[in-house]
Parts: sequence; structure tokens; C-alpha cells
Amino acid sequence: MFAQTSQRGRRILLAVTAVWAVAIVVTAFVASTPTVREQADAAKGVEELQEAMTEGMTALAGQPYPFVITPQLLEECPITLVRDGVEHSQSLRVVTESAHREQAAARMFEHLDTRYHFRPLSDHGGIVTTPEFLDLRLVGTGQITFSADTGCRGAEGFESRAPYLDTDSVAGELDQLARIVGSVDRFDLGTAECPTSAQGPSPHAATFWAELDFDGDPSEAMERFWQLAPEEAVRLVDNAEDAAYRDAQGDFYLMQVGKTLSEASGMTVAMTRPCG
Repeated sequence: MFAQTSQRGRRILLAVTAVWAVAIVVTAFVASTPTVREQADAAKGVEELQEAMTEGMTALAGQPYPFVITPQLLEECPITLVRDGVEHSQSLRVVTESAHREQAAARMFEHLDTRYHFRPLSDHGGIVTTPEFLDLRLVGTGQITFSADTGCRGAEGFESRAPYLDTDSVAGELDQLARIVGSVDRFDLGTAECPTSAQGPSPHAATFWAELDFDGDPSEAMERFWQLAPEEAVRLVDNAEDAAYRDAQGDFYLMQVGKTLSEASGMTVAMTRPCG
């Protein structure tokens, strides 16, 4: 009798284990079902992201606010257990003196809110997810930053490519950046499409980034930055951590001590060639 009971118990245990295994598989499959955003088109997401960066630059057109365009970041991400996707993000950073920061942030918020209808945050900031599932955020405190993120999307048949720029045409500017920072640890290029009404020789605005580790005297770095500035340069920002000027061609040159593109400590020197 005991042997029969033991055999029946084992059969019950095996049945329960099998049901539990099936439940785990079903749960994993359901949990890995792609969301509406993940089923959205990656190419369309990048297009919307680029339009957002263009809107951000339009808000600053004709204003004495230096800005930089970060490189468009591409990260792989899982959509399901058997399918990978990609996520694109980019931001526009504005550098001002503290006395002008609120005015610059308010201008950006007013312009961007007209199109995107932000959910307001403090100090002229805002956040929104567009109908095309693009996440937008405007931070108005500290360094003004307007960022866009596509979220994870399927990338079948999509190849991400940065817009082509003729670097030979800005070889002199790149040489100047190298002279300012000395040994460059990292170099990057950020681009954004210009609105049709403001396109000049190039259909894109561009920021050339040069970064290096830095643990010296910030005042010495700033002094070198201003020594290399052309005589016709218009000073726009000049404080202990940030320095920026506009040259005769309308390009912005910027130095930030203690800040880098990756948010790590160090020093950044950048040149932005805006639209027009």
C-alpha cells in the first residue's frame, strides 16, 4: 500500500512540476510581447528625433546663447527574448551666464511648448511623450538641456547613419580646438538638420567636441582659451567653469572645465557651427 501511495505521489508531483514549467514559459512569452512603442518604426523615430533637435535650434535662432549638439547615441536593447532593438537619443545643451539662464529657458519652453504641449516641470522645464512615442524633456535649471529619446524600437532593415559633413572645410577650427586642449582623449561630432528657411552652405548644424582628462588650475585653462580667441570674438559667457564666444562667422566656441560629454570630470572644448 505504501509503495502504491508513493508512486501516486510521485505522479502528482511530476504533474504539478510540468504545469509549473508551462506556466513559466507562458509568463515569459507574455512578458516579452513587444509594446506599442517597440513595434514602432525605428526610422520614423529617428526622423522625429531630428525634427525635435531642429525645433530646439529654431528656438535659439538669432539669440546670444551658445549651444552644443551632442552626438546621436545608439544603444542596442531587448524587445523580446528572441528579438533585439535599438534606441536613439540626442540632446541640445545651452550655456549661459546665470543672469540670463531663466530668460533663455523661458524662451525655449515657450517655443517648444507650442508644438509639443509639455507637462510643465519647475523652472521652465517640461516633459512629454509625443503621439509618435518620442520622449522629450526640457531641463531649465543648471545647464539648460533639451533631450529626445526614441525608446527601444525594432530595427529590421534600418541602418543608422550620421549626416555626412566635409571635415576638410573646418580643418582650421579643429586644429584650433586641438591647440586649446592639447592632447585630445576623445573627439565626437554632433549634428542636427537645419530648417529649410535657415540652410546655408550645409543643411546641418554641427558641434565638434574635444575632451581630455583635466586636474589642473581651471583659471589657467580659461586664460589659454581667451588668449587663442580672435580679436573680433564676442564674449558671451565668462565665469569660473564656462567660457564661450561667437566669432565673426557666427560660430560658437565653448570651454567647460569639470564637465564632459559623458558627464565625467574633465574638460570639454567645442565649436558649434549653427544654421545659416
